[in-house]
Amino acid sequence: MRTRHRLWRARVVLLAISLLLMLLAPVAQAGSCPGGTVCLWTGTDFFGDMFVISPEGGCLSLSDFVSSGVNASDFFVTLYSDSGCGGFVVDLAPGEALSAFSSAGSLTFG
Repeated sequence: MRTRHRLWRARVVLLAISLLLMLLAPVAQAGSCPGGTVCLWTGTDFFGDMFVISPEGGCLSLSDFVSSGVNASDFFVTLYSDSGCGGFVVDLAPGEALSAFSSAGSLTFG
């Protein structure tokens, strides 16, 4: 009987650890963005393909649409829904991270 109780307790502990790791994974991904850049992911919660972009002037078209991002630069970033910087989606302030936004295909630094 005592062995059965220990096995049950071990399963509960393993389940709790697994859930905690699942919750912390997006935070770890967002923290991987190098300083002075903007990191964008094709999926929400900082998952999928990651793009690391250094601040530049003008409209930058992305090779894929993105749905989450981290602004580790000193500039404001504006994301747009189409590849030609049209159709406002969201602004990212310096130091801001957003785990989900409407799909964006281009950006500008301001």
